[in-house]
Amino acid sequence: RQLGGHGGRWELLFSGPALTAASLACPRANPGEVVLAPAAWSLVCSQARGEALDQGCVRLLALEAAPLPPPPPLPQLRAEATPRLRACLPEAVLERLDAGQSGWLTELRRVTVLFVMLPELDAPAPAAALIHDVQEVLNRYEGSINKLHVDEKGAMLLAVFGLPPLSHVDDALRAVRAALACQTLLLAQGQRCAIGVATGRAFCGTVGNDIRREYTVLGDVVNLSARLMTAAASQGAGHPILCDSASYEAAKASIDFGAALLLQLKGKAQLISAHTPLCEARSAELAATAEPMVPAVVQRQQQRFLERWAEALAASGAAQNFGADSMRERALNE
Repeated sequence: RQLGGHGGRWELLFSGPALTAASLACPRANPGEVVLAPAAWSLVCSQARGEALDQGCVRLLALEAAPLPPPPPLPQLRAEATPRLRACLPEAVLERLDAGQSGWLTELRRVTVLFVMLPELDAPAPAAALIHDVQEVLNRYEGSINKLHVDEKGAMLLAVFGLPPLSHVDDALRAVRAALACQTLLLAQGQRCAIGVATGRAFCGTVGNDIRREYTVLGDVVNLSARLMTAAASQGAGHPILCDSASYEAAKASIDFGAALLLQLKGKAQLISAHTPLCEARSAELAATAEPMVPAVVQRQQQRFLERWAEALAASGAAQNFGADSMRERALNE
């Protein structure tokens, strides 16, 4: 299903009985093992050996060699399909495609990652409205949705701040503010709220091959954000949002936080310090009233306009008494 639609951007959500069955099998698999759900086992049992588990699942032990079916031919896209496909691609990908630089998508970047636990998205109308509202919140702070998926833990959304072309020095602060706005949105609808926020360096780029690939974000910061979201869900209503220390340090001057928690998270040898954002600090509210946040896109447009204006002045007679360099500096300062 396609959900959202805010600003012409759509998110694809895969759900249904097959994912529900896979979620049943996944927790029963140890590292390096393959566990099949009952329906999947019924399709291969004549050519495989397995060990029966509970709930009808089967641990795969051996699979007879069988000829692989030929891959299906790639579809021929019609010209009118291009705008619809572009509506489902991340801005980071579109920017590089339009510039003819699709080979330059992979990089290490400092980003802030949000993992948001969502309510069940089975009902089409409420799900579409909810994702649309979440998109609006993330767009306001210039973050982007990277994934919307359903697994054994339920429906989750992965959002990232700091991806091209929208990167800011205050991405961590923007992410915490977006988390608070998402909390308000979810609680207003009577839904559960559990959000993890983490800041650090991540792999940002494409994975896959020439036939199928996706733009994704990988790294410890992504795992930490997911663990914090799970911890927030287990902490109850008192800690609906948990931030790591890096996000806390970047946002504490503008956001009031509760007392720090020390958590033992899966995959971490040491205790992790987690912080719950409460609200905007009073000083930050006054500053925001006096000087509203200017989106990065507008900042770049203003900068380009001022640069063109300075170049025009330098090329005209207006620069005779000042010199081209001093005129340019004066224009930019104004």
